Amino acid sequence: MFEDVDKDGTISSPNDLVGLKELTQKYYGGIQNSVRFKNFQVDFLFQFVKQTGLTTPYYFMPGFVGANQPTSVLNRWQKPGDLQPMAKYSRSIISYLNYFSKGLISDLAIGDASFIRLKNVSVSYSLPAFLTKKLRMHDANIYLLGQNLWTITGYDGLDPESQGIDGLPPLRSVTMGIKLTF
Repeated sequence: MFEDVDKDGTISSPNDLVGLKELTQKYYGGIQNSVRFKNFQVDFLFQFVKQTGLTTPYYFMPGFVGANQPTSVLNRWQKPGDLQPMAKYSRSIISYLNYFSKGLISDLAIGDASFIRLKNVSVSYSLPAFLTKKLRMHDANIYLLGQNLWTITGYDGLDPESQGIDGLPPLRSVTMGIKLTF
């Protein structure tokens, strides 16, 4: 929805511009812990962010040639009187540009991009002292590390941390190794 704030009969920027929301993090933090039981150790870090960000409908014009569509386009305008977050399908480049430029100055592009992410986790096992002594080692450790393994979010784009259609999510990685100390 657009409003003629300055009441001049046309919707234009900057005269009708109204600040809607800050596109910054409201708060952020993390929870980190280590748990040890006998020769096993588990370390983890959860990251959380409460933020407003750019949402998918801003990037995708329903029906625009060459644009792959997310499932959110199913919730589009279809008949007069519909109040939907997505525009009606169109083949016209003019309607696309109109949609895109109006989306640029509206709250269509703004939504909740909050998330909780398991940023780091490691599981390790230390060989018993009698075994390392027998092998003439000071210490031996087998470990498994993971990064960016799990995310909880209502964000409908690729990733709430990087946002947008060109921002890739943080790389998910798993590493396994052996640490030997002589």
